[in-house]
Amino acid sequence: MEPTISALWDDRTQPAPVICGTTAWNGLGFNPHQIWAFRRAELTAITETPFRLENGSRASMVPIRTLPPRSFGLARMEPVVRALLLPHLEKLASVTPNAQIPVVLCVAERLADTDSGQAPPERTRLESQVSSLVLAAGLRPALFSVTRGNASLAFAMAEMGGLVAAGRYEAAIVGGIDTWYDPAAIEALQRNRRIFDGENLDSFIPGEGGAFFLLSRRNVARRGGWPILARVNGASMATEPQPMEGEGPVAAAGLTSAVRVLCDQLEAEKRKLDWWLSDLTQESYRIHEFQLTFPRVSPSFPPQGDRVFEPLPPLLGDLGAATMPTALAIATEAFVRGDPAAATCLITGSSVGPDRGAVLLSRIT
Repeated sequence: MEPTISALWDDRTQPAPVICGTTAWNGLGFNPHQIWAFRRAELTAITETPFRLENGSRASMVPIRTLPPRSFGLARMEPVVRALLLPHLEKLASVTPNAQIPVVLCVAERLADTDSGQAPPERTRLESQVSSLVLAAGLRPALFSVTRGNASLAFAMAEMGGLVAAGRYEAAIVGGIDTWYDPAAIEALQRNRRIFDGENLDSFIPGEGGAFFLLSRRNVARRGGWPILARVNGASMATEPQPMEGEGPVAAAGLTSAVRVLCDQLEAEKRKLDWWLSDLTQESYRIHEFQLTFPRVSPSFPPQGDRVFEPLPPLLGDLGAATMPTALAIATEAFVRGDPAAATCLITGSSVGPDRGAVLLSRIT
């Protein structure tokens, strides 16, 4: 197994980056407040889609139902990206006109470069749209794509959080977007027997959506009059030796390692982990991975009092590369509103491939 990579900030040796704004949109709601409220009410938006599965049933999903049902794939994500990025770009343009603003885009593993080193047309088109939005706002784009699926945000946060904390950029927009509402994606899930068809319980219900947030430093946020919603304590990434599509037994070494780094930091600061937001689905691999990981980190996360473990897919569907960014938006909303009463939140993501990631947030006190 490759060594764990981490970026930690404790406000003593280097000011921690902070979250200054969030946007999110998925099948449950069109902004972080609405998603937070519906999630707390345990509402769900699971519905049948036009996609017909091999056993004759229709695929259940948590789609964004205000999008045209005949659209699919990237065509559905383009209006979502526009709606989620514009509020952040307008905020930045009013304070730092003509500044170079990095935008980090977390996307699915299937959008990674091909063997020839070329980006797939879908990702190229999405990146072009993002660059155009930044230019139209009067800013200069610096675009980065992270194609590590569910774990992408950890890689993005470690890299961009470090650059922002060190003053390389005054602010950055980071987030992710993904959709399973696509014939090719549904076909691949059926081929691997991963999609819920009413019979196969070792499966998951897909979703779609995106979430973005504004990352900055405290002094920059105060100068811009931006709210400081949460502090980023760190991000860690590790490689799982036996990923989902591997042939060996589940080891959970990668996820355990990524989580352990951040829990060790909390223990060094004599703090506890209050809340854990995860991309855990009903797939047996993911359940086994969590069952192996939890006992190894449980001293930092005792199951008592207000401490909560919460998987997001049962209510939102599996959001793929958008899961961790959506969890971050929900966590910051909860910090502001005090429900749950958590001072720390761990966000984890396990990709289909070997990448595992974790991000640790703290409530501003």
